[in-house]
Order: sequence, then C-alpha cells, then structure tokens
Amino acid sequence: MILRAMPRENWQKIKLLKLVDLLRQETDEQHPLTTIQICERLNEMDIPCDRRVLSKDIDLLNANGVEVRWTSVGKEKGIILKAETFPPLN
Repeated sequence: MILRAMPRENWQKIKLLKLVDLLRQETDEQHPLTTIQICERLNEMDIPCDRRVLSKDIDLLNANGVEVRWTSVGKEKGIILKAETFPPLN
C-alpha cells in the first residue's frame, strides 16, 4: 500500500490503526515505548508522526475506549496499551 498517494484524511485513520497495532504488539507494563520511539516506528512506515500530535492521538484513543496509559521511562514519557483493552479472540 502506498500511503503517499492517499488523501490526507486517510493518513490519520491509518495512523491510529497502526498506532494501536504497534502498542498492542510491542508494549506491556514492563515494556513501554517512548513517544520518540513510537514516532520513529511510524515514520519508518511512511506515516507522519509528531510528538505533539501523538499526545492528541492518545487522547482520542482513550476517549473512544482504547485504554492507553502514560508512564515514565527515565526522563521521557512512555506509553503502553492496557492489556485488557482487546480481549483474546475465541
């Protein structure tokens, strides 16, 4: 999929999906990702990411039932996806 050819409004939708997927696969209580790490990973997928906008994305996810938590990683902000957000499929 070529993201550059998509209309700008679709990038935001893809970004939120990729963000949730990234947090689901790579974070837990003991292994948060920093905002810098998340932006780097999204940028590697050709999805524009900015730390200021990332905070708004996290707020949007939380407001819509996807429980994302902030934590400290040294002097940085870390982010994790609460494990129970997505129950296992049977």
